[in-house]
Amino acid sequence: MEIRYRKGQVYLDRCGSLMVALQDELGEPFEAPTLPTMEYGELSSPGERLAVRYASKNMVVAQQWLQRPTRVELVAPRAWGVVASKLDVERQVVRCGFRLTFQWKTKSTTAATEAIKRTGFFTPSPTWSEWFGTPTQTSFAGMCEDRGAKGNLRAEISVVEQHLSAAARAELRGVGISS
Repeated sequence: MEIRYRKGQVYLDRCGSLMVALQDELGEPFEAPTLPTMEYGELSSPGERLAVRYASKNMVVAQQWLQRPTRVELVAPRAWGVVASKLDVERQVVRCGFRLTFQWKTKSTTAATEAIKRTGFFTPSPTWSEWFGTPTQTSFAGMCEDRGAKGNLRAEISVVEQHLSAAARAELRGVGISS
């Protein structure tokens, strides 16, 4: 989850006191792995793989490899309350975004590409094929206006190839589905 704001330059004056206020608000198990820099400050809960990063233009709450986003839903509003107050940016918000990334394991990028083709979201037109040829990998991205929330909704389906340089944690092995 990310909130972007204007006029957060006071971060440069208040980054340390903001970190202390966030630690007080969020409590255990949040810790500060390093001191804030001129670029950003960060608190993390390593056991939850959850981090709160704040800077002069945005605040991000991110969690990796989670079963449910409920912890983000609890932490983000509390962290935002502190950041908005300390940086005096509660009325300066220019963007609020929330992104969930779901990954499914496949045997190969070819298998993943075939799975995307089967969704029917992406079918190259005859003009596309004439100009560019047949795509070897496909993806779909769409955006629509959410009139109720007065914002935009964006969805994307694409192939991402990942190579782990170390053994994956036990709970991460075999995550997803095979096609």
